[in-house]
Amino acid sequence: MRILVYGAGVQGCELAHRLAQNEKNTVTLLARGEWKERIDQKGLTIRHWAQLKTTVDRVPTIETLAPEESYDIVFVTVQAGQLPEILPVLKQNKSEFFVFVGNQPHARSVLQAMQRPADKIAFGFQNNGGRRENGQVISIHAGIGMTVGGATAPLSGTFRQRLQAAFAGVKYKLTFYSDMDEWLKCHLALILPVCYVCYACNGDLTKATAEQRKLMLDAAWEAAGCSRRQASR
Repeated sequence: MRILVYGAGVQGCELAHRLAQNEKNTVTLLARGEWKERIDQKGLTIRHWAQLKTTVDRVPTIETLAPEESYDIVFVTVQAGQLPEILPVLKQNKSEFFVFVGNQPHARSVLQAMQRPADKIAFGFQNNGGRRENGQVISIHAGIGMTVGGATAPLSGTFRQRLQAAFAGVKYKLTFYSDMDEWLKCHLALILPVCYVCYACNGDLTKATAEQRKLMLDAAWEAAGCSRRQASR
């Protein structure tokens, strides 16, 4: 299976590493600049923080996605704020199946912008975090996997089977969800208040005051309620 991971941040690199473990896959990573050069020269190096191990994969890279290039699945792992710039490129590409991975609060808008059938566009959330440091990725997770589904409806059987085939034989858990627009909005409702309190405490939540913790929970509860109401419209 020919697979493109569009984006070489922490999420994209971990995903490319997992997909490369399936010998039936040919995985390509879209990266740019010095980071692309590093991967080309030294390999994709990931320090799996909780597992106390380092892996190095030789993954071919590209810098741009041409309209005529075709992949069996394209995983898009850029930040939500970068999507407006790259959506025209993705829309012009001839590949059929796309999975947008990450905190995406506007799944319906992305689906509309891609101008493809709803059963050809999926949205997913991969449960790892981390950073890039000293020429390698530091990937943090307890057990890697992805919650994935259509924007507002279950994926087709064809798409599900394609995803399952991509991860066949890989230690990677796929959890299918019927309404990822709802799931992602509710997830952000919790994550954003926690992040803002982290910023206020310089990353140490143990220093959060009782008032900050209360406001964090109140904000998450209110945002989750708004997310559910919007998803039901």
